[in-house]
Amino acid sequence: MRQRTRRTRFAAGALVAVMALFAAGCGDDGGDDGDSSEEEEGAGGREQEGQFDDLRASDDLGVDGATDGETDDETDEETDDEETDEPSGDEFEDYVQVEDSTGALTFDVPEEWSDVDDEAGGIDPDFGGVGVAASTDLVEFQDTYDVPGLYLTANAFPAGEDPEAFVREYLDTASPPDCEFDDSFEYDDGFYLGEFDIYTDCLGTDTALVFLVAVDPDEEYFIALLGQVLSDADLDALDQAVLSSIYLP
Repeated sequence: MRQRTRRTRFAAGALVAVMALFAAGCGDDGGDDGDSSEEEEGAGGREQEGQFDDLRASDDLGVDGATDGETDDETDEETDDEETDEPSGDEFEDYVQVEDSTGALTFDVPEEWSDVDDEAGGIDPDFGGVGVAASTDLVEFQDTYDVPGLYLTANAFPAGEDPEAFVREYLDTASPPDCEFDDSFEYDDGFYLGEFDIYTDCLGTDTALVFLVAVDPDEEYFIALLGQVLSDADLDALDQAVLSSIYLP
């Protein structure tokens, strides 16, 4: 297991982590054409469209839908040869709802991410807010790049700030010292507007990090998502978390 010194999660001292190289053009035409453009009903009846589920890391990072080092082709061949009730590794079968200790923030995570901290707090004490961290193992999530997970917060948006400038400035404050910045992308799921940054080559691992900051339509609060990605399924999990999120301060 690779270990590292405890990293600073987020700029002001909460958890830090963010995601990886994407396929050229930030999209893969080889999948189902309708997947990336299909809108789904989000929390509170709002219509939202996923932003991460059609983004796939390049093969040389080893972040894909296969498990245990198998390629997608090898996994498909095994599935054809014998029946199995186990997940293929390219998606999570079941999600569960988690919430912070006050009940103000709720969202869905994979059932496998059962190690949950409901008192993770907001992104920065200056903005108040609440947060939840979830992973297969929160200690490993915080201290290594060996497991997937996320940290999602909702925070009061400072009155009078320009949302676009605020988002970019906050993203610029987070730069994991043991990862390489890769790219930035606009975020618009039909409800939240913002940006997310991609980081990769974290201590030489294939793990990818995603750091999202986005503002609600009424500019009353903003969310911050820090996701650690080891497979395509983890990207889907980030989408599900944001699209299902409800914040009632």
